[in-house]
Amino acid sequence: MTDQEAPRSKPEPRPPGSTLRIAVLIYAVLNLVSGTSILLWPSLFWGTIGGADDEALEVIKSVRWGGAILVAFGIGALMVYARPRGQRTFVTSMALQDAGVTAALVYSSLADELVYLDTWFVVALIGVTAISGLYLWWARFKARDLLGVT
Repeated sequence: MTDQEAPRSKPEPRPPGSTLRIAVLIYAVLNLVSGTSILLWPSLFWGTIGGADDEALEVIKSVRWGGAILVAFGIGALMVYARPRGQRTFVTSMALQDAGVTAALVYSSLADELVYLDTWFVVALIGVTAISGLYLWWARFKARDLLGVT
């Protein structure tokens, strides 16, 4: 065998801390983008993108405070990204938030509570929060030593 024909070795697995930081960064970006949009431009987020009609839009505008909460979670996630050691409580709350949002969206969809939003928008929200939450739970499990989880 020549050097060119040598078998390839498996790539090294990503370190647990790196996986956690990627998951937390994704979570932070999702929360900051959606939170800022809901906080500052609810008509754009819910109306133009989400497809809500004018009547529903007037009611939905009252959830600006929810955007502020998402922004706060996004900033907190950036702080965890910078120093993840021992942050098990916050990482668990991030994963629980994604799980809760996904469950609430699925329930609201099945109960026909989201009829004022476009179907693609609701499906996209469910998909994004579900994938983000699952990845965050997985990263949390992988980095349990770093986070101080026993």
